Parts: sequence; C-alpha cells; structure tokens
Amino acid sequence: MAAARKKSGATAKKKASIPRVITGKSKSDNPNRPFADIIKPAAGKKLVLHVGCSTYNPMKLHESFRTPEWHELRLDIDASVNPDIVADMTDLSMIPDHSVDAIWSSHNVEHLYPHVVPVALAEFFRIIKPMGHFLVTLPDIETVAGYVARGMLEDPIYDSPAGPICAIDILYGHRASMQRGNLFMAHKTAFTAKTLGLHLRDAGFCNILVTRTGYDLWAKAFKLPIDHPQRAEKVTVNNNDEQRLNTLPPVTPLARTPHPGFIRQGLPTDELNIPPKIQQTLGLK
Repeated sequence: MAAARKKSGATAKKKASIPRVITGKSKSDNPNRPFADIIKPAAGKKLVLHVGCSTYNPMKLHESFRTPEWHELRLDIDASVNPDIVADMTDLSMIPDHSVDAIWSSHNVEHLYPHVVPVALAEFFRIIKPMGHFLVTLPDIETVAGYVARGMLEDPIYDSPAGPICAIDILYGHRASMQRGNLFMAHKTAFTAKTLGLHLRDAGFCNILVTRTGYDLWAKAFKLPIDHPQRAEKVTVNNNDEQRLNTLPPVTPLARTPHPGFIRQGLPTDELNIPPKIQQTLGLK
C-alpha cells in the first residue's frame, strides 16, 4: 500500500508540459519532414529564421536580411499563411541546435504569456549558431503607458492601413483583427527597454543593444562563445528620441507610414510600422 502511494505521488509530481497550438501542416503537408529537406532551397546561403512570418511578402523581412547571402526560412503558428514550418515559438524541436545564422522577429513575442517568454527565448538561443544574432522588435510599453496615464486609452495615436491605432490596441492586441476572428493578434505580455534586455541576457545572449524608437523597442543580441574577446554581458539602451521619451505624449494623433508588408485593406495584419535602421553592430559581423 505504501509503495502504491509513493508511486502515485511521483506521478502527480510529473512536470506539466506547455500547451502547444498548431493549426495545420507545412508546405509539403508533412509537418515532420527532416529539417535538412526544409532548408535545401537555401543552397548553402546563410539562414535567417523569420518567426511569425504571416502572409508571404519579401518586404516583411528586415532589410539587413534582404541580400543575396541570406535565405529566409518562414515559420508561423498559422498554417493558412503557408510557412516553411508550422510551429509554436515555445517548441522549435523540429529545428536542430545551432542551425540558423540569425532570427528575425517582428511583433510576435508580445503574443506569448509571460511565463513562456523565457521558453521561447531559450529555443531561439538554442537554434542560433555561435556568432549568430537575434533581431527583434515589439511595442515599447513604457511609451504606450504615457498615453494611458493621460487618459488616452482609446484615442487614436496613429493611423495605419487597418485604421486608427489606439493605446488599447498596442496593450492588448489589434481589436479589429481579433473581432474578425484572428485571435493570434492578442497581446499577452509587455516589455520595457530594461526588461527586454534582461530577458535576452537571461536566455544567454550577450552584446545586447536595445533601441527605443517611437512606440517600439528594437533589440539586437548576439550568441558569442564565453571566451570570445568581444563578448560583453552589458545591456546597452539607446534612446533615439530622448526629448520625446522624457515628455508626455502629444495630444494630437501622430501620422504613421504604413508597414510595407501590408497587402490590402481588410486582411488581418501584424503590427503596422516601418522598421528603422539599426546602425550599430557592435563591431561584429
């Protein structure tokens, strides 16, 4: 009897798995095809994994990867956008360790629950090759909070092809897209420049540069060997718009140029902003 109780207790303590949401299959209708087959079209080029790629449009890829030396590997949780790999960011087990030269993520990490953000970042770190890097952009909640503190929760702060965008859309996700049934647009967490940098460092990244620009945070983080002479654990925060960031947001809405990846009115889209150029590379290729 005691042995039975002990066995039952051990079973109860088994670590709970993180729930995954996979909506379909890969391009070949075989979600389990070998990674080597998936990357054959790269033909030896450097690989950039485009996480949360959405509908195909080459302009959605950051300009630093739009050169002949790079091959885009598209990954999304939504099979309807026909990615190379259908997967949840928290489980990239179909991709071997040290397999991609870079990861590009535009406005997806905020769609994760806070407790699984470290899981996703650990997966990113695992699959990046040594000397590779992670480039990410997502909302700057510190800037958005300025609008909320001023009582402008549902006042338009900029225009997009999908219509006016309010602070509540940046906080919780684009309401119109969710109303149409695209619940992938829901936001479940948020970051300041400080917390984004710390999360990246905790995941193992180094030489981290976080840039605040407009409503967004940008970060470039590297995966360098422990003994690399240029390795630095420091997180550097760059305020591109110091004067504006240190004042209350303006009362009048700010005009915004549409995201180049927007295809046509009425389609669910990702967050709509033009990527700024990140000039600083910390001297690393």
